[in-house]
Amino acid sequence: MNRLIAFAAGFFAGIFGSTVAGFVHAHRGIVQSQMIYFGVPLAIAILVGLLLLLNRYFQTRLAGLGFLLAWIVVTCKLAIESSDGDLILSYTTFTSAYLVGAAVLLGIASSLKPLRPLDNGHEDLQVSEVSDDRVKSKLTLKERQS
Repeated sequence: MNRLIAFAAGFFAGIFGSTVAGFVHAHRGIVQSQMIYFGVPLAIAILVGLLLLLNRYFQTRLAGLGFLLAWIVVTCKLAIESSDGDLILSYTTFTSAYLVGAAVLLGIASSLKPLRPLDNGHEDLQVSEVSDDRVKSKLTLKERQS
C-alpha cells in the first residue's frame, strides 16, 4: 500500500512540476544588454530536484517512476497544438534542449538508489568504537513506524 501511495504522490507531483517546467523552460533575461537564457537549466533543476526529493522522502524509486511517467504525459500534452492554435512547447532549439536534457537527467535520476533519510539531529550520534586516538562513530536511524 505504501508503494502505491509513493507512486501516486510521484505522479501528482510530476503533473505539477512538469507543468511548471514546461512554462519555465522558455524564460530569458537581459543583463548588461546580453540575452541570458536561464529557463532550460532552471526547468531541469526543478524537475530533477523534485524527483530526488520524492525518492528520498518515500525511500523508493516508485515515486520517481511516477514522476517520470507524469512528465512524459504532461510534455506530450503541452506539445500538442490546441484548437485555438496555442502551443506551449514550440519547435525551437531551447525546447529541444529541454526535452533531451530532461529526458536523460530524469531517466538517470529515477534509476538512482534513493538517498538516505534525513537525520533528526545530534541525539542519534553514538560512539561505537575507539582505537588509536580516533573516534569512529556511526549514525543510527530511529525506527520508523508506518
